[in-house]
Amino acid sequence: MPSPVMFRPHLLTLAVRTAMLLPVTLFNPFASVAWAQAVETTQMFDIAAGPLSTVLTQVAAQTGISLSANAALIGDKKAAALKGRYSAQQALHTLLLNSGLALKQTGDAHFTVVLASKEQIPQPLSQLAETLPEVAVSARVDQSMPVKEPVTILIDEAALARNNPSDVRGIFNGQPSVKVGGSTPMSQKVYVNGIEETNLAVTIDGSRQNNKVFHHNGTTLIDPLFMKAVSVNAGVAPADAGAGAIAGSIAYETKNARDFLTSPGKGAYIRSSFNTNGDVFSQTLAGYAASEQLDGLAYLTVANGNRFEAGNGDKVDGTGTDLVSGFFKLGAEAEDGHRLQLNHERVRDDAARPFRGNIGFISGRPAWEPRVRDYEMTRDNTVLRYTQVNPDHWWNPTALLAYSKTEITVPIFTAGGTVIYPGTGETSSFNGKFEKRFSNRYW
Repeated sequence: MPSPVMFRPHLLTLAVRTAMLLPVTLFNPFASVAWAQAVETTQMFDIAAGPLSTVLTQVAAQTGISLSANAALIGDKKAAALKGRYSAQQALHTLLLNSGLALKQTGDAHFTVVLASKEQIPQPLSQLAETLPEVAVSARVDQSMPVKEPVTILIDEAALARNNPSDVRGIFNGQPSVKVGGSTPMSQKVYVNGIEETNLAVTIDGSRQNNKVFHHNGTTLIDPLFMKAVSVNAGVAPADAGAGAIAGSIAYETKNARDFLTSPGKGAYIRSSFNTNGDVFSQTLAGYAASEQLDGLAYLTVANGNRFEAGNGDKVDGTGTDLVSGFFKLGAEAEDGHRLQLNHERVRDDAARPFRGNIGFISGRPAWEPRVRDYEMTRDNTVLRYTQVNPDHWWNPTALLAYSKTEITVPIFTAGGTVIYPGTGETSSFNGKFEKRFSNRYW
């Protein structure tokens, strides 16, 4: 009975099955299936370029097929490196491209290298793909698996505590896809994957921020000391992120009294800091209390200072500090988990600022227009919110009404350099939302 490997005096055998496999080939009724799988199964190859005979031998040894070739045909031909995932037949076919040789299958897993006729000259694998059999793919939904939410960047309370931010830039420390431009709160803008926040959906405690008051200034003037968490959708945000979220979203969440207390009680927080560069003195005073049903939090931050000093000793115009930030949050919580919450925040920056933040001097502008002028920027944010703090799988509602406003006041100058009137700009948003989430286990 013939062996799967034929030995002839004029043939050079490159790879030979061991004698232990012969009984399987001769008597096993499933042998042809096993051979076919060995030929068709793909695997990774990483074989360096070299003599064709050597590379063919390595492929045969790795795949377990039998391969014969006439030594005179192989000669001193060279083979390119073979790197990638191929079946045994595809790997041999690739090595014989442009060699004048072809591959002939003479058994279930036995191939012979022969001189190629015009019709047998190997073609690129991309053309061979037309002859591959059709592959049918089917899938089913596993109802027990939860539905994956869109991937978000979450800066939680622990991360904020590590960063200990004093401004918006500090909130996003360590986030490579989020950058903050500007050195002062008035000029700080957040960029998510290069997209400026005026093109994103920005919310504070669920309140939508109409953040396009003046494109030369920062848009989210916010005190980070009592920030609880920030979530960022870098890219197309889900529909519940609100209007304008096609490029992404940023959601800020502030703390309440229960974030400071593990049980009913009261407490206070005092913080003072001094920055020697500019002699900036900042003070924060906060108080909070909570009972079984009621809780409240209030704080006030005041910061004042002179211009910063650059490395060369020059004072940097427009970097002085005159900031006031106040906030309160009141909550009522029933035993069954119904919670009603009201909070209001006001932040005001009132100091000399560059008229065009982060741009500097622009030639061609009227000579009487100062590059730095007194700015006043005020942001108010009021939110009334209802939630269920102990939601079940069917009842997890959120309802809110919110009003946010940002106002800028800046002096307008005449040709003589005299202030003639204060220019003002204001943008506001009255918005609301009602949503009810269902547990993923039911979908």
